[in-house]
Amino acid sequence: MKKAINDIFGPMFESMLKGEMNHHIGYDSNDKSEKSTTNSRNGYGKKMLKTSSGEVHIQVPRDRESIFEPQLFPKRKRDVSAIEDKVLAMYARGMSHVMFPPRLKRSMDFLFPMR
Repeated sequence: MKKAINDIFGPMFESMLKGEMNHHIGYDSNDKSEKSTTNSRNGYGKKMLKTSSGEVHIQVPRDRESIFEPQLFPKRKRDVSAIEDKVLAMYARGMSHVMFPPRLKRSMDFLFPMR
């Protein structure tokens, strides 16, 4: 059971981070149109997150200027128990990971206002 939950969390957390990166950079991945920024994606880094059901290893997107600061999973923070229950509740309601970022953003804006 724990492995099944971690198999759900890993791809979903990565999808949420990709959404954050899209917002940060200002365009979607593989967008061929002219960009209004000189910053761009620059691969991925590794991160290990702690959930109530164990550790989850994810790939965190990077940008060329190294100014991307993930809000959902801040740098040097590994405990994700604050949003774990919210994510499971959204899955229980039939939401897909594509729908998560806007919902979680509203929740996280309340919990962690912009610095």
